[in-house]
Order: sequence, then C-alpha cells, then structure tokens
Amino acid sequence: MPGSNDTSDGPIGCMVLSPLAKGHGYSNAIHYTHSSTLRTMQDIFGVQPYLRDAANATALTDLFVNMKVVSTKVLNGNLTFGITGTIPGRTNVIEASSDLMTWQPIGTKVSVSTLTSFTDGRGTNFGQQFYRVLLVP
Repeated sequence: MPGSNDTSDGPIGCMVLSPLAKGHGYSNAIHYTHSSTLRTMQDIFGVQPYLRDAANATALTDLFVNMKVVSTKVLNGNLTFGITGTIPGRTNVIEASSDLMTWQPIGTKVSVSTLTSFTDGRGTNFGQQFYRVLLVP
C-alpha cells in the first residue's frame, strides 16, 4: 500500500527447477527475500564481498539436496560408507567409476532417515573407485 512503512519484499513465490532440488512438493516456512537469491548466486560462483543486503540474507540452500559420502570403512572385503543428507522415503542410486567418465550403478537404497548406509560388496579395488549418489526424481 503506498505510504506504508513496510519495507519487506516478501513473500516471494519460488519454483526451483534443478536436478539437485528436493522436489516432490517440498516446501518450508523460511522467509526468503530477493537478497536470498543474490546471496545464493554469489555463494555458488564464489563472488565476494556480498552485494547490498545479501550478507544478511538466508541462502536458498534448504531447497536443494546436499548429499555427501562419509564414514567409509572396509570390513570383510566390502566397502561400507554412510551418506548424509538423504531424504527419507526417497530412492538413491549409488554409482561407481574408476575414471570419473563412465559410471556404473551398483545399487539403490530407499532412505529411512537423513543418514543412509550402503555396502559395496563387489570386492573391487576400492582405493581406485569413485562413488556418487544420485536422487531418483
């Protein structure tokens, strides 16, 4: 309303289209502003210092999946590792590669929590393997 003292620029509707988006109707109650988008872009591209109010804004990181492979160990000829950031109820595909060019699916796992474990029982040379986790759309 003209003359109002409200300087807020929210709420802002936002649809995230990305293979890394949480998807499946995910929403949250976090208050974002235009500066949130600016901060997120500056974070992605490593641009500093933050422009205008981006330094005080909340980044859009909650809208994206942030899975990481952690806690690896070899036991009885099998490699077991944990995956953090998984989404309960969603299916993940675990892939392996020896050259970072050709990826082979080695298993799927439906997450029951944000920490999921996976065991690679192929008995290959684990020191020469790369792993990645993909979220099934």
